[in-house]
Amino acid sequence: MNNLRYFILSFFYSMLCFSQESDSIAIYLKDACQQKNVNNAKVTLEGYKKKPIIAKYNSTKKYYYFENIPIEYNTIFVTHSDFETEGIQENNGFPKRINLQLNCKGNIRETRTKELVSSELRSGVSYAVYKTDTIFTGSVVVRDNYKVKISIKKSYNLSFNEVKRKIDSIVMPYGLEYIDNLVPDMFFAHFNGLMINSNSEKSFSTQSLDKTKSMSDLLLDQESILGSFNKYGDFVKDSPYSFWDYYYFQLLYRKKDKTAFRGDSDLLINEIEVNNKELILNLLYYDKFFIGGDYPLNISCKNLSKYDNQIMNYQFLKDYDNDSTRVLFMDEYFEHRPIFLAKHELDKIIDGEVVYVPAPHRDRSNFNYKLELSKNK
Repeated sequence: MNNLRYFILSFFYSMLCFSQESDSIAIYLKDACQQKNVNNAKVTLEGYKKKPIIAKYNSTKKYYYFENIPIEYNTIFVTHSDFETEGIQENNGFPKRINLQLNCKGNIRETRTKELVSSELRSGVSYAVYKTDTIFTGSVVVRDNYKVKISIKKSYNLSFNEVKRKIDSIVMPYGLEYIDNLVPDMFFAHFNGLMINSNSEKSFSTQSLDKTKSMSDLLLDQESILGSFNKYGDFVKDSPYSFWDYYYFQLLYRKKDKTAFRGDSDLLINEIEVNNKELILNLLYYDKFFIGGDYPLNISCKNLSKYDNQIMNYQFLKDYDNDSTRVLFMDEYFEHRPIFLAKHELDKIIDGEVVYVPAPHRDRSNFNYKLELSKNK
């Protein structure tokens, strides 16, 4: 009888342990530059307006973990003083193992996933083995966590003012506001990438925009800033209306309290998207530079940030009360000149050739547009 009782108790105990293990999630963190383990981060499980749950750390196997996932908790955030806030959002359940690469502050390495196929013999039978490998593309981008681009789907027949009024009515209850004092005063637009060029987003001076005309009217007007830019007026005019869906204004918004968003997995942005399917929300990104194969230095957080004084606009923040929601961090939207980190470190493409360009004095402005910053204060 005692043996039977012991067996039953052992069985239930093992089932309990199995249940806890089967519900657990392991999160492995690495430095995206040097591929070293990161073990001093804060990892939290969160849901919209839910109290965060802090992950435990397995010091032996070097991973963070949650023993179970409560209902309505759909996002895991990783925060660290030296890295960008990273997150993973899953509305249909997390995988048992999560591998996250932490990017340096202000420097996100773009990657792509490549599937590798090999064969393996098992008991004399050949099986295909599939593995994925993460490959660095060479591009480094900057994510602006203070500005979110908001658009309305299929809004080609609306003017800038009409789009703004509609977006305001939706997002203001969430604590967002239109950035009406952006430096410089620019507006953004999305175009059909196949017809314009590979970059489907552009920015223009707001001073040259007729805010009472619809996107479609502006495109068909060769005298307008958008019409003269696209150079496809006749084609657009004769195209089916489904073509217009790729053309829309992108307005920049911020939090009213001017705090930062928490990356692409931000809970507030996700909540707005879920409840308002007609909106498109994306944080603002800047193409910082491309790292060539002959770059002479190690790719590290320190080396990637050493060029900020030359190509970023952080130096202007002090002139605008250190308000990160106002100043655009980089001016590639105004005159795009791809910057390379190559043999001579800071290089540029001129007439199709990569040439060495001496770094400007640290206090020199790198703005390429004609507007004066003093006029935007």
